[in-house]
Amino acid sequence: MLPKGSESLKRNHIRIIFPTSNKEPAREIMLPNIVGALVPFGLIVFTLLAGAIIAFNMSQRQYIKQNEPQVSYITEIENQLANKTDEIDELTSRLEDINSNIDSIASLQSKIHAMLDNESDSASDTGAITGTPDDSTPEVAASSANVGGSLNSEANGSTEATPNVSSGANTIANKFSAVNKVVALNKVFSLNEASEQTQNFLFIMQAHYDEVLDAYKDKHQHLPNMLPLQGTISSPFGYRPDPFNSNAIEFHNGVDLVAPYGTPVKASADGRIISAAEEGGWGLRVKIDHGYGIITFYAHLSQMDAQPGQEVKRGDIIGYLGNSGRSTGNHLHYGAFVNGQPFNPLEFLRAAAITKTEETAQTNPAI
Repeated sequence: MLPKGSESLKRNHIRIIFPTSNKEPAREIMLPNIVGALVPFGLIVFTLLAGAIIAFNMSQRQYIKQNEPQVSYITEIENQLANKTDEIDELTSRLEDINSNIDSIASLQSKIHAMLDNESDSASDTGAITGTPDDSTPEVAASSANVGGSLNSEANGSTEATPNVSSGANTIANKFSAVNKVVALNKVFSLNEASEQTQNFLFIMQAHYDEVLDAYKDKHQHLPNMLPLQGTISSPFGYRPDPFNSNAIEFHNGVDLVAPYGTPVKASADGRIISAAEEGGWGLRVKIDHGYGIITFYAHLSQMDAQPGQEVKRGDIIGYLGNSGRSTGNHLHYGAFVNGQPFNPLEFLRAAAITKTEETAQTNPAI
């Protein structure tokens, strides 16, 4: 029961009774009337919000369903853009490869031209030495006096056929031109094809460069560009008074190097021994065929340390300085023949010095 004076409270409040399971009095809660009025309003608001949310979701679903083709198209475009980005990256890489190959080709071409220019200069400095051996032409030293009947007449030399840098260069130049024409005639439709073409061209140029370089190194290894010993030049190449007849003039087909008796005599370049024997006025003499039409000989030795057919390298000892044959004292007569003609061996040293100077200038250009 409500206490006395609760009539007004009863009129202004809503009473909510909670029954109990035991004999205890029921529990009740008194809420102001305004709360009771707000509950229906809240339910209405809640219902409206729930309906609005449901309607919005249904509208979104309908919108998505209606625009699903456009969404799929946009997704496809995005995927295509991603693929195009990958293709652009790949093409950029290909383009970098092409530029790198072109730079490498240009570098190889420049190196080949540099070697050929050096070869041309070397040929002019050494009397246009060619790689065609002359097996039938005897080495004849022109002389105004017949000294002992054997000093100025050489036995035929057998020269091995050796690769010629000049003729090889012409072949490579022709191949280079042909490849250029092929590349020009073939239409390139993609960077992949361009990359493949330049890569193939680079392989060809690398092979040609290696070919020229090998021939270049081989020839220079066979050029007698060092003296066979350290000594003093007592008589140069060319005409001179006959040391045994002061009234006569003779052609001296080599240079005389004076050094102590028994000084080791070394091969001035790679080659093959074609003779090692006692030969009249020459005394003990060794002859070396260096290929490329070049033969050197070493006369008046005290002892020979070489056999015919033996392969020698530059700097190998082939004998020892002496005074054998027709000689006025201890010395080495060092001579050379190029394509059967007498040649000043010191010219090989001058040509080598010029080539070395040019190579040094190319490696360390002046700033």
